[in-house]
Amino acid sequence: AVAASPRPRPAPRRPEAVPQAPAGLRSPPAQTIESPLTAYRRRGIDPFAGQGGRSSGFADGRGGGNSDVTNYAGRVLMHLNRAPTVPVSGRGYARVIFEITPEGALAWVDIIDSSNRPEIDRAAKEQVRSAAPFPRPPDGKAKKLVFVYQID
Repeated sequence: AVAASPRPRPAPRRPEAVPQAPAGLRSPPAQTIESPLTAYRRRGIDPFAGQGGRSSGFADGRGGGNSDVTNYAGRVLMHLNRAPTVPVSGRGYARVIFEITPEGALAWVDIIDSSNRPEIDRAAKEQVRSAAPFPRPPDGKAKKLVFVYQID
């Protein structure tokens, strides 16, 4: 059994000195800052919102944003993934372009690049067709989207 450790022990730590304000200057008063989450829980007020708890628009630099437009492609992709899959054998890919009308209908679908496997090209187009109708585009205009259909 080992009775003592051959390693040296570190010197005990001394508490660090708190810097003092130079003579003649007063140190700032201690200030407690409440977190926005705590304020919201306590008072039900969003400190980042304008009057009445609603966003104050462009005046605070946060504006309405365009998340409905930028999230649209993601919504369509989720919609495509929920459509029944078209069975296909083999491996390959097809890059599909299609247009969604303002009403959410499929206007057309085409292959713009592929691994030259006709059964995968057919399955990719059928996947898009079977997913129609799509969510309506948020700005009321037709949208062209591209996605890659891949079988590994």
